[in-house]
Amino acid sequence: IKNLRPTNFPGELNLFDEFCRFPDWERKLKEALERVNNNLALFSLNIRESDLSADDHQYCLNASRVVLYRVFEGLTQKDGEYLVNQMMRLGAPNPEEDLEYLELYFLFWHIKGFLNVDNQEGFEHVAESLRKIGQKCLSYTLGYPEQRYNRFVFHDDFPVEIYPIRDEKNAGLCLIINQVRYGGKETDRDSSLVDVGKLKSLMTSLNFFVIALEDVGAGKLCESIKSNIEEHFSKNHSIFMLVVMAHGEKGYLLCPEFNMETVDEHNSPNSTLEQDKTNV
Repeated sequence: IKNLRPTNFPGELNLFDEFCRFPDWERKLKEALERVNNNLALFSLNIRESDLSADDHQYCLNASRVVLYRVFEGLTQKDGEYLVNQMMRLGAPNPEEDLEYLELYFLFWHIKGFLNVDNQEGFEHVAESLRKIGQKCLSYTLGYPEQRYNRFVFHDDFPVEIYPIRDEKNAGLCLIINQVRYGGKETDRDSSLVDVGKLKSLMTSLNFFVIALEDVGAGKLCESIKSNIEEHFSKNHSIFMLVVMAHGEKGYLLCPEFNMETVDEHNSPNSTLEQDKTNV
């Protein structure tokens, strides 16, 4: 508040004056006020905004939070009202007063124990409600068994019918990365060259555009994947398939510049070779 008071010095602005000099200051101000309003609504349910945010260093999101977000994004306001009514028919607790957002209903049901976002308990009610209001595709998001019983997910796992192929003669891009040279006859993967040839023939017969890379260094691996997607994955493609063939050790992919004989040294607390070990 002190910083917002007018100043008596020529040429000196207070913070609000500076803020209003941005071209889109009105939009930014509305967004800030809306966020404050949303936080007040969460606070009324004894929920903090930080409770809904993923940790900055977390490499995956809780599966149930991911699929619920997709449900919220996929429903119109009217469909959201239908979903709430259907959930209550299945026994979901009814708050004493109407809540403005669909997300708040789900938070309320979680607090009351009707749903559990950690183990997906009660999510079958959501899937059934979605089917009853005609949202069959969204119901797969919560009802597909392979996803329901995994606490963490890294990819979608829905029926093939959900993903139509745009052009059957040009199905997608297949990128093969084969790491061959590891510094010795016993550790080199020369026989994998035959596997790459067979895989290229197979994917080509399935109408994929195939790119095969060999001995990509740790420092260039991620950028190679990204650049090939940007350059070769077209708007008509429906599938991107990435195949990495390499030695691995304790959850890590080992790249060619990494000599297999140094694995034990690499795992020591004083190792200086961490930059050669790419985590995937």
